[in-house]
Amino acid sequence: MKTTFQGETFDHLSYQEAALPFRGPVTCTKCMFRWCYVGSRVKDIRKRPLVENATLKNCRTVNGGVGPALVRDCVVDGLRTAGPLFCRGTCFERVTLRGRIGTLIIDDCAVPSENLQDPVNLAFWKDNLDRYASMDWALDISEAEFSEFTCRSVPAHLIRTDPKRQFVVNYKATKEAWDQGLLKDLPQEFALTLGIKLGSRKETGLDFVVCLPPKNVKYRMEKEGISVLKKKGLVIR
Repeated sequence: MKTTFQGETFDHLSYQEAALPFRGPVTCTKCMFRWCYVGSRVKDIRKRPLVENATLKNCRTVNGGVGPALVRDCVVDGLRTAGPLFCRGTCFERVTLRGRIGTLIIDDCAVPSENLQDPVNLAFWKDNLDRYASMDWALDISEAEFSEFTCRSVPAHLIRTDPKRQFVVNYKATKEAWDQGLLKDLPQEFALTLGIKLGSRKETGLDFVVCLPPKNVKYRMEKEGISVLKKKGLVIR
């Protein structure tokens, strides 16, 4: 089996089989993935596909995404995304993200058209929590720089971060301060984004990570917003 790929393009790959776990090792360097999906059609927790011991270096995705697969002992070192890369209901274990990463959204719902109380979504959510309960760590993003990073499903204490650029925010305390009107001194755009983050966690109550973007127009605004949250004691680390 070939284990190293360089500069190749993969179109419409679909890996959905729990019976055929992908265990690697495999390394893809400067490869393009177009309309490729992992576990996106899986609706049964007993049939979750496994991806293990894979490394992506300076690759690119166009559309595609990851469903409620199990992703373990993998490394993504630089990833350009054409639009958001969605990981829906995915469970991560010892997965490292580093280098420049595009827009990554890790969603709590495997079925995006339904809420978390949908039977399929709830089953994957509970299965993920059971798995996370026995892990030392799930994600290491400490060396990553994201265009945008949203994570609604991995417990924040299992995410390794860079405390100078990536901040864990206390959901419960921040929601209370928000409801009491104590966060009106936040920059307007930061407040809008924070409101969305709080609203998307009302069913889970998970603390969350806010990452400073690259030093562009948004950087100063995001840094000011984090400073306000820190002064109010809402940043855990």
